[in-house]
Amino acid sequence: WRRRQRRRRTCCSVVTLIAILTTTPSPPAFALSITTFNMLASVHRSMPSEDHSGTDGEDWRESDRIEWWKPRAEQVARFVADELSSSDVVLLQEWWTRPEFEDLFDSYTRHLFYR
Repeated sequence: WRRRQRRRRTCCSVVTLIAILTTTPSPPAFALSITTFNMLASVHRSMPSEDHSGTDGEDWRESDRIEWWKPRAEQVARFVADELSSSDVVLLQEWWTRPEFEDLFDSYTRHLFYR
């Protein structure tokens, strides 16, 4: 008998919850959109050792050579400018503070975002 009573309460709770969810108003027109994006900083990205092995078998980092990091940085900057510009706030994780990277990134996004 007790189990039946508990089940009834659960059913009533679910119905009440559904009713509450369906009667809530839609989000206000003044909602703020926030996007976060992890760029994987070049100083953290290893290059494959078979292609770019350093001395003593050490792996190189993408940040070691401009011809390795610049093409990907341009792709990421274009992606942010093209795909994320509709957001009110864009939070970029793993920002690389190398001046050449910042200049490149600014050249694609300066007209869209404040930094």
